Amino acid sequence: MASMQTHRLWIGAWCAGMLLVSGCSFSREWKAASRQTAATNDITGAWVGRWQNSNNDHTDQLKAVITRVSGTEYHARFKAWWLGVFNGTFETRLTGRWEDGAFVFRGDQQVMGWKFTQEGSASPHNFRSEYSSEDYRGEFWMYRPEPVALPRGRARAR
Repeated sequence: MASMQTHRLWIGAWCAGMLLVSGCSFSREWKAASRQTAATNDITGAWVGRWQNSNNDHTDQLKAVITRVSGTEYHARFKAWWLGVFNGTFETRLTGRWEDGAFVFRGDQQVMGWKFTQEGSASPHNFRSEYSSEDYRGEFWMYRPEPVALPRGRARAR
């Protein structure tokens, strides 16, 4: 009995550690991306905004870092908050095409056990998508963050 409790304690500690490391690595990645000048002809880089479910009143902060994989695919890493306190990260591939200055995309991802499908479009300045799962539906709205001020004496990366 004691060994089962010890086993559960170790699993819980490992999971908590992995969540902490995942959140820290996203924060470092987002901060580095936000220091870069936003592309004027692409959707790569840092984003900030909100998510909101349409089948209940849940809404909160959302951040993302998007990187180009190819001309028709991007990798998006998101960090979402719940109740202003809890947060988690998830990743997806956004596959699509450029149309009239916007990337029209679709992506699928697992978030806390639910499979979500996401469809939307993003210009170099605005990102909007709708998501759905078996139990949830809603929207993301994001825009480019204000440039992060660098400490004195440090040059902005180009």
